[in-house]
Parts: sequence; structure tokens; C-alpha cells
Amino acid sequence: MTRSRSSKSTLAALLGMGLGGVVFSSCAPADFPSQAIVQTVRILASRADKPYAKPGDSVTVDLLAYDGRVVQPEPMQVSWLPFLCENPANDAYYACFAKFGAGVDGGAPGAGGAGGATAGLPAGTDLTPYLHLGASFDFTMPADAVSSHPVQAGITTPYGLVILFNFACAGHLEYVPLAAGDMNPQAVPIGCFDKAHHQLSADDFVIGFTRVYAYDTLTNTNPVITQVSLPSGLVAPEFGVTSVFEPTRCDKDNIDLCPENKIGPVIAPPDPNESVNVSFYTTVGQFKYDVRLLWDVSTGSVGGPSDTDTSYFAPINLGSAPGPSGLIWMIVRDNRGGANWVTVPVHIL
Repeated sequence: MTRSRSSKSTLAALLGMGLGGVVFSSCAPADFPSQAIVQTVRILASRADKPYAKPGDSVTVDLLAYDGRVVQPEPMQVSWLPFLCENPANDAYYACFAKFGAGVDGGAPGAGGAGGATAGLPAGTDLTPYLHLGASFDFTMPADAVSSHPVQAGITTPYGLVILFNFACAGHLEYVPLAAGDMNPQAVPIGCFDKAHHQLSADDFVIGFTRVYAYDTLTNTNPVITQVSLPSGLVAPEFGVTSVFEPTRCDKDNIDLCPENKIGPVIAPPDPNESVNVSFYTTVGQFKYDVRLLWDVSTGSVGGPSDTDTSYFAPINLGSAPGPSGLIWMIVRDNRGGANWVTVPVHIL
């Protein structure tokens, strides 16, 4: 979906008033549900087809988002801010907010920039017309991405960086102006609202960001998932989905007495000097380990499936009820911005 430059500039200036709360925690405090259990609106991962792009390259970024709510009054919508944050100060995502205030593509105040561009945008404005909708976003790496990045001490290979912001909202996004004098750098001028304009909670709204690096010479590819290890053996994923996983369920109160259903990805050898790990997520059941190391930067492969699989425990106390269907995601990431994932349909026996 293409938006006009004026729409992009207006939204960029709007965001110059502050945007925060985009950091996700991967650890669950005691007595809180594990982040591996997907029961709300979630953005689980993003993936650029060129994790290291050259200036001028066309790049596609994909999101893995899912609506895990049992009750869904409105469907989840995935969207993107339709402009790039190029080379923010200190490579910090939050430094993008001030850059947005200067306008898109260097627009000056009075020319689609911060100089009054938001004056006609009242509180409660539906931002949908300003956004790029969908789970994928295409952009061109700016020609000056590397040359315009400040030189940093100790960095021998010049690089550039762009950051893209994305949203998952079980409703629609609206402009929420900050209170006069609010200097909180984490204040968010965007909210997720239902049809009655009631602001929705964090269970219904996620803000994310994706970093894509630019190099003149270096390249990087995403990890390749060649097989998925299931109790029945190794299977090859097709179009990012594997055969149905049929774990034995648990009807014990003590999880230590439950069957351990082994599951995990098998990857192709990554680029040199990379470490690779996998994060597990599910809509039903739980894991012994939510994260596993697959490849060590110095020693290479950690081992085969017997060394890297996690144990999956099917839901407890199901009694004789039919097994529920669900999903498992395995998200594989390297330490240079590459990512890939596979979806595993689950049926509890």
C-alpha cells in the first residue's frame, strides 16, 4: 500500500513528540506466565531478507505476529510506520523519535517537518490512512546509509543502520497527544483503540522495531532451517510449516512425572563467526527450555537434536477431553541480525 509523501511527513512530525515502550522482555518474573506462552496479541519476530544490505538494495522485512486471545472482539491488524529512521544517534532506537520530528527525508519545518505539521491533527485521529498495512514491508536502503553514519572509534568496517517501527493492534491506531510539558522520553503518542474509541491494554497492542544494517562489502544471510526434530523423527519444513506434532499429553499434577516430548530445529552451518540460538513459543502447553543454543561462535555446532532439542509438555489435567489444537513456533536467530522461523501445528493425543 502506497501513501503520499504528505501523509508520511505528517505522521513523522507527529512521532517527533515522542514514542516509547518498544522494548520487549524475554524473561517472565516469578508468578507471571512465561513469555513463551502466546495468549495475547504478540509480535514474535521480524526478518529482513538481507540482514546486511548494500546501499541502494531493495529489502523486504517480514513480521511473525499472532493473536493468542481466546476472545477476539476485533481482529488484530499489523502495520508499519511508512518511513525509515536512518542512522539515529548512537544507533539507539529511541533517538529516532527526535529524528522523526525533523520530518521525512530531511524535510525542514514548514515543509512537512516539525514546524506545525501536526497542527491539523486532532486527538483521536485514526492513523490507518498514514500506515503501511500487512505483515511485510519493502524499502530501499538509502544510498548514503554507510557514508552518512558517524565514524566510531574501534570500528574498522564502516556501516549504516535503518530502523523500522511496526505494530500489532486488535483494533485501530489513534493519535494520543502528550500532556503539555510532558518530557518523558518513553511517552507514547499512539494508542490502540476499539470501535467505540476505548483504549485497549497491552494484551491487545504491541509496538516493535526492526534493525537492518548496511555495509558496502559485508554480507549476511538468514539462518536456514533444514529439518525439524519431532518424536517421530526428522521432517523437512515446507513453506515454513512442518508436519503435525502429536505429543503425548500429561494428566499429572507434577510436571516432572509428565512425558517429555522432544522437539527442535536442525540448521545448516551458518556464516563464519556467528552464534545461533532458537526461541520456542506456543499457544498450548509449555517447554522445559524456552531458548537453546544451536551454534557457538567459537566452537561451532553444539550437537545434534539430542543436544539442542527442548522438552515440550502437553497441557496438564485434561482428563479424557479431546486434545486441543495449537501451534509451536521455533524462531532461529544469529548474532548479526539474521532470523528465520518455522511453524509447527500441534495436536495433543
